[in-house]
Amino acid sequence: MQQRSLHSGRWLTGDDLRQPGGQVRGGEKPVTLVRYRPSLSLFKVINLEQCNGLPDTLQPVWPLPPRPQPSLNVVRDLFQNSGIPVIHRDNILPVYRALHDRIELPPAAAYAGEQAYWQDILNLLVQATGHPQRLHRFGLTVDRRTDEVQEALVAELGAAFLTASLGLSGRQPSRHDVAPWVSFLHDDPWRVFRAAEAARKGNGVAECAKTCDDDGGDVAEDGQR
Repeated sequence: MQQRSLHSGRWLTGDDLRQPGGQVRGGEKPVTLVRYRPSLSLFKVINLEQCNGLPDTLQPVWPLPPRPQPSLNVVRDLFQNSGIPVIHRDNILPVYRALHDRIELPPAAAYAGEQAYWQDILNLLVQATGHPQRLHRFGLTVDRRTDEVQEALVAELGAAFLTASLGLSGRQPSRHDVAPWVSFLHDDPWRVFRAAEAARKGNGVAECAKTCDDDGGDVAEDGQR
């Protein structure tokens, strides 16, 4: 409202406007709202104390199994099972090269900590899911700059989703320049939803590698693939 210098808190739909014979003033444009419709599904459950014939592990007095502690090992396994090569080079910015289908980034020793290194790996792993042999996400627009900003947003969201789903904590601030995202999302706010959907699909591909591919990937060092 402040952006459009509006002070009234009352809004009309198209039908609300047309019914009394109103018209939109010249040069004015509507705003887009999101209608959130949560779904409801019903299913029946039964308490353990209401059952007979269950094994000892499902008896009410049986202790629950210990919850696994989050570990960076899950990230290592996820990456190794992806089969995407990584090349370590000094004095470069982390990058995924779609032409060669490989990740390039500084050695782990160049990072402030191990978690920062694997955070970049997660980010680039999400980018790699857009390869033509995977989700074929690249080149969906005629504007290369738009593709780059969109991919950066997809990678950032995907890495955040993966961090949460893997049970990790302490995600570091984004290394991306977020300034281009402001105008990018201002021009079309729905881009953040499309990016989130693309990130969700990318995570599905990345996490599938953990269970669908037992071959593992090789890690190349010092420029050797």
